[in-house]
Amino acid sequence: GDIVAYAGTGTLSNPVLLSLIKNRCNKMLVTFDLDSEKEVSKALTSIDLERGKDFISVGVDAPGRRNIEGLLPDAVREQVRQRHPDWVDALLSSVKDEREDAKRKLKEGYLEEFKSVVAKTDASEMGDFYALIEILNKCLVKA
Repeated sequence: GDIVAYAGTGTLSNPVLLSLIKNRCNKMLVTFDLDSEKEVSKALTSIDLERGKDFISVGVDAPGRRNIEGLLPDAVREQVRQRHPDWVDALLSSVKDEREDAKRKLKEGYLEEFKSVVAKTDASEMGDFYALIEILNKCLVKA
């Protein structure tokens, strides 16, 4: 199948676009950050997609972790934050562009750190990712 990057939840709130994509695919599985659950799930259910079968939200239901980065082991996030305290500080900026830039840099930093330590990471720290993979496998096998 194809993996389609959708460039943010605004795209997932467009039922016309979603219907077009749905009609062109035999099977569709949409993932999105947990923090956008309410707005996105409403649009997805409006075109007869089912939660847990056709779409799932990703993240941990805790402050600051309601996104894919929320699944990262604590050590990964802590390492990046320690190395780049200026990015963390910029999250508190009153300037929107500075906040968004800091968030982007942190996401990139998390990814790089995760790639560098994943082989050395204890399996117990990867529990949230394993749970997500199990759900994805169930959804995709039923295709």
